[in-house]
Amino acid sequence: MTPKRSSNSTARKSGARKRVAPRTAFAAHTFNETFRLLACHPRLVEPLRQIFGEDVYVHQFKLNAKAAFEGDVWQWHQDYGTWARDDGMPEPRAMNIAVFLTR
Repeated sequence: MTPKRSSNSTARKSGARKRVAPRTAFAAHTFNETFRLLACHPRLVEPLRQIFGEDVYVHQFKLNAKAAFEGDVWQWHQDYGTWARDDGMPEPRAMNIAVFLTR
């Protein structure tokens, strides 16, 4: 599976050179072992199994790159409407998990 890459990029100025960096990367758990291990880590998966009372799966795995206190704002939003329309998710039985990473 080829990972989807967002065309939504942010231009950054580095010295005299201007470079464009990807803002979002989809499905990193399918091509990066570290993110695969994170996606199936028991500390994330087991509480969800308890809440839903059944096995769970990853519907979407997305990396959003954003420096603290800089860059564009990420507006609060609901994902279910898009998932139902574009991906055929039958009902809003989903959990969003955010993990904040630093260098």
